[in-house]
Amino acid sequence: CSKEDDIPPPSAYVPPVVDTSSCVFLNIVPEITVEALDFECEGPAEFTFFGEKDGFLSINYAENPSTGGINESEKAVEIVQSTDIEPWAGFFVDLSSKIDFSSTQSIRMKVYSPAAGQTINMKIEDSTDGSLSTETSAMTTIANEWEELCFSFSTSDSDKFDRFVLFFNFQGAKDAETVHYFDD
Repeated sequence: CSKEDDIPPPSAYVPPVVDTSSCVFLNIVPEITVEALDFECEGPAEFTFFGEKDGFLSINYAENPSTGGINESEKAVEIVQSTDIEPWAGFFVDLSSKIDFSSTQSIRMKVYSPAAGQTINMKIEDSTDGSLSTETSAMTTIANEWEELCFSFSTSDSDKFDRFVLFFNFQGAKDAETVHYFDD
């Protein structure tokens, strides 16, 4: 018999690189509320990756690649996907509480993508039972500029989900390294 190993693969938890030059950066367990999480001086301490069989994902708190327009902030979250990563690769972060959709049924997010026509998939799950989930997608319409994408949910999704899952270029070709950013 072989002994099962409960240790996750080395890439299952990678702490983000934190730049503390302009503020004391706080690692938090985020909460999705009406107010934006802007990543200027705080952000999740842990991201868990999946779909890295033949490639890798990395996440960093980085300088905004294009300040101005709809995103004046200095920092954003940078996601690097290597070649040969699974088409469904992504990451998740657990939230501090269940998401309340009673007054607002959407999550808006600013995205900076290397290409137009890429699917960004957002899934929300129950952290104790991943089979309890719902997901929605939005498509990027511009390359190398910030745009705001809207992910719609339902009031019936309220108080059920406390895990936030993102997939960049969902089910798209992974034949070149890509860098995406998201914010607010």
